[in-house]
Amino acid sequence: MSKEVENYMYLYEKIENEDYQKRVKNSFEYYINSATFYKRLGMILSILGIVLPALAAIFTACDVNKGLIVFATSAATVASGIFASLKCSDKQEAYRKAAENMKRELVAYAAEQGDYKKADDKNAILFERIESIIQNGYDRIVELDKESERTASTFKK
Repeated sequence: MSKEVENYMYLYEKIENEDYQKRVKNSFEYYINSATFYKRLGMILSILGIVLPALAAIFTACDVNKGLIVFATSAATVASGIFASLKCSDKQEAYRKAAENMKRELVAYAAEQGDYKKADDKNAILFERIESIIQNGYDRIVELDKESERTASTFKK
């Protein structure tokens, strides 16, 4: 479990319905872990896209084995292509936004602020809003995946 998930555990522990508490916890963990994954993957691919061409230039200047130059430039091209195709930055942002929206809603629920202040059934409001956040996050990721598929099919032609 990530440190961020642990730090916010107290929020979803305040949810009265145990089944829904588990749903929120699992969804929150999923969004945090996915955002972290795409952030790290994007960083690695970006670094490779910068370092490998520089390395190829150094290899060329030093008259190093042509195979190493070809490998470095090819690997840089592949890393950049994967980064663009997977839409790492966009996916990281979408997952992070969903997690932040969930945190915001859980804080309002726990503090009984806004619509939760005088609600007859604050659990129903939370359920509706969290499910909306989850659906919006899912819709955004599906949209990004479709964009990736369109990009990939363009290269196949």
